[in-house]
Amino acid sequence: MDVLNSLSPATGGGASCCGTPSAMPGAALARLSAGPLDPANPMGMLMLQSLLLQAISMQLMQLLLGLMQGSARASAAPSASSPVTSAGPGSTQERGGSPVSAQQGRLKTGGGGKVNPKDLQAYLEQRIAGSRLNGFKPRDGAQYGVDGSPRSWAAFMTKLVGQESGYDTNAVGDVGVFRGGSRGLFQLSYDDATNYGLNGGKPFTASQLADPAVNADAAVAIMERLVTKKGSISGGAGQYWGPIKRGWNG
Repeated sequence: MDVLNSLSPATGGGASCCGTPSAMPGAALARLSAGPLDPANPMGMLMLQSLLLQAISMQLMQLLLGLMQGSARASAAPSASSPVTSAGPGSTQERGGSPVSAQQGRLKTGGGGKVNPKDLQAYLEQRIAGSRLNGFKPRDGAQYGVDGSPRSWAAFMTKLVGQESGYDTNAVGDVGVFRGGSRGLFQLSYDDATNYGLNGGKPFTASQLADPAVNADAAVAIMERLVTKKGSISGGAGQYWGPIKRGWNG
């Protein structure tokens, strides 16, 4: 009502609240008839500009968050001069950065590319038995149910896979954050191989990270490196795996 009054032409007897469109100036009539996104409607255009600025701001914030996560993961990696040691019996992941595992294809998947959690835990227990995680009890181990035994480490890491990928070897996340995204059971990236001295110093391929044995062996090596360096799961593995960083404890 007030808008119409303000736009109605003044007459000697005062402005009518019900002035007809034919009595309105042409510019006022155009503003009323224009849609909310029509250039003739300044308020509508201001609203559109505001919405566009908000959308751009949200995209920039998401990009910045992704870059910060990538930086944190990269800073957690050891230098090339200190490659990771063996991840277990039968592994060829030795000091010097040779191939990650001689066990490729040893851990089978079921329907939909998923592994059975019990099979995964048994495999991890075997691999951890030959790593420096065997007998290593982190300061916060009790919080995660880890007492230093291969079985407790394997149980913890198997639950971590449930959080990271839902036991799906074909899972891909963090697209646009890491080159090729995060892949497979433990959500590893191509460049983890070079960052942690694995796979002969060559980046992982998509097929390697989709192989549950290769993915699991690399995760054991990364877990070993970070946790034994920091002395705790939260301070070490929490630099790499998001659920741990966010407070998940199994």
